[in-house]
Amino acid sequence: MPAAKTKSESFASAISAKPARTSLNGPVATHDNAHGEGATVLETLARTSRRSNLSLEGIPPVPKSLNSSDRSLLHVIGTGKAVPSLGIKPSEEGFTLLNEQERFEVMQALQAQNPNPKSELNFNNPFELLCAVVLSAQATDQSVNKATPELFAAAPNPEAMAALGADGIAPFIKSIGLWRNKAKHLAQIADMLHQRFNDEVPATYAELITLPGVGSKTAKVVLNVAFGQPFIAVDTHVFRVCNRTGLCLGKTPAEVEERLPQLIASEFVPDAHHYLLLHGRYVCTAKKFTDHCVTCVLAKWCKHNHAH
Repeated sequence: MPAAKTKSESFASAISAKPARTSLNGPVATHDNAHGEGATVLETLARTSRRSNLSLEGIPPVPKSLNSSDRSLLHVIGTGKAVPSLGIKPSEEGFTLLNEQERFEVMQALQAQNPNPKSELNFNNPFELLCAVVLSAQATDQSVNKATPELFAAAPNPEAMAALGADGIAPFIKSIGLWRNKAKHLAQIADMLHQRFNDEVPATYAELITLPGVGSKTAKVVLNVAFGQPFIAVDTHVFRVCNRTGLCLGKTPAEVEERLPQLIASEFVPDAHHYLLLHGRYVCTAKKFTDHCVTCVLAKWCKHNHAH
């Protein structure tokens, strides 16, 4: 694998090189959840709020068939628009959906910060990308990049990967979390690609999600990165940035993934996944307030930033 510094690595270095700044009010206390991680938007979801069936642009009404614990709680803020409640009392500064102009400006700011964002996974073709994305679940891109050069040298195509089988794949990826299941999935994926798709990675969402271990996020990353299709995969980083800024609101990544493409200008969609992912990975981290928040290009829209 080439070891050249990628655009994303340059972006990460530039972010890390920014001078450290502290809040005028001193250190900001954060609380940990049960898993020892900084509290996220999900952990502040409303326990009680007035239910409504009002709808919002790009967001469907709450299905009446859902039980009370699963229903999205809605409340009216400001001009009377209904927005998904993120657990804030009406009297507090709430998380509101940005208007069309504000959403355009958010994406413009992210584009200016990182004009040519790239995946941080190393790959040479759609098959290698698919394997790398499957391996990256609950693992860092760095750990995947350390393991894949030898794996891809031993199995450069689906036929060769299928021939290795799960037992043959496992030694190459033992440094990656959940390696047993991932070895099994890679072997099954390779076998299906060889048997059903003539050793080619399919370029449609419907076909990709038939592959073992390939869900919506993985399929959309592959379609976007390998084939240039206008899909936006939403992981925890994208989810966090969207909710904190009001670019798109949702209780789960799946909800944001469904709504986001309707809420941003089409010109930003091709690179939206990486604009948001890289910003969330290196700037808008899980901690609610860090030194990066002081110089964040999205500070004017971020409710966490306003709080400090």
